[in-house]
Amino acid sequence: MPPRREPLAESSGNRRRGPNLTPDERLRIIAKRECGCAIKELAEEFGRSKRAIKYTIRTYANAATTQERPRSGRVPILSARTKKLIYRKARSTPKIDYAELAKVAQVYSPNGTLSKPPSKSTLYRALKQCGITNHPCKVRPKLTHARAVRRVRFSRKYRNYNWLRQPIKFSDECSIQKGAGHTQEWCFRYDDEKWDQRMITEIPTGRRAAQMVWACIWLDERGRPRRSKLVIMERDPDAAHNGYSAQSYIKTLRKGLLPHYQRSQLFMQDNASIHTARAVRAFLAEHGITTINWPPYSPDLNPIEHLWWVLKKLVYKHYPQYNNFSRAEKEWEGFCEALKRCWRMIPGRLIKALIMSMPRRLAACRKAKGWQTKY
Repeated sequence: MPPRREPLAESSGNRRRGPNLTPDERLRIIAKRECGCAIKELAEEFGRSKRAIKYTIRTYANAATTQERPRSGRVPILSARTKKLIYRKARSTPKIDYAELAKVAQVYSPNGTLSKPPSKSTLYRALKQCGITNHPCKVRPKLTHARAVRRVRFSRKYRNYNWLRQPIKFSDECSIQKGAGHTQEWCFRYDDEKWDQRMITEIPTGRRAAQMVWACIWLDERGRPRRSKLVIMERDPDAAHNGYSAQSYIKTLRKGLLPHYQRSQLFMQDNASIHTARAVRAFLAEHGITTINWPPYSPDLNPIEHLWWVLKKLVYKHYPQYNNFSRAEKEWEGFCEALKRCWRMIPGRLIKALIMSMPRRLAACRKAKGWQTKY
């Protein structure tokens, strides 16, 4: 019950209910009361009503405790059995939505009517008590059982590989768009400023120009991080839609791989169609390049994949003049040169750390039995 309004006081002058007395305050009230302190004096000293002081003293006399007595609270919306059913359903079907999950919580009353489904917030609280919350699913390449088996076999084969003394050149291509590399923006605002123009991140709506690049990284025989130069891949005019073909890839390998390849090293490439073409296989055999049997759909096992985002962020930070849609030839040459300079800016310790994470990546693959990992 709210406190009474003081005589002739404004509505805004009503006293509001304060926090509960602490056990220490209750103990002090009881001690002072036993010493003969008046109820009115105690109420003024602790800033509480005389009714609250009397209630504290009476409760101690009846229960001999200064702790708060348990309260009945609101009747639970979900019973213990219903919460267990919700938990089991969420665990057996993790991708179920709240609407379907609410149907599990509906029960029939004695007269045969179906109860009202619980709200989304009720289901959320019930699952959170069990440590389960709703998260967006992670996006990874689709794997089949056969592909998972090949991934496990690969991780077992290279389980005890000496990454510091036996160089493997990890290679990959990446299509880098102009303006890519910007991170999520954060802002300090009030709740009602959500749609202020200053608080919004604007994204361009047109299609951005992109450039395909190639590179490889490795550790030499002394464990030092190495990298190839960033190769700007050339389109094949004879290919469909003027795209990239096996001949484009062979030209890239001539520029980026042959100048520093040694016959004692292994070369890693994924299973893209231009990598497995007959002309590419003949080129690799002609130059004595030994490739490893890379499992399909395994970007999580390739450490160079993490460097592309670093490259995009460096270009976005140091060359903001190229965050546009222009395809002018002069500006495009500047954009390609900026990519090369930023590739050289990537610290070598990051390259070494990524390659030395291979044992953890392979262990995670074995633990997942060949299915998707966190990398």
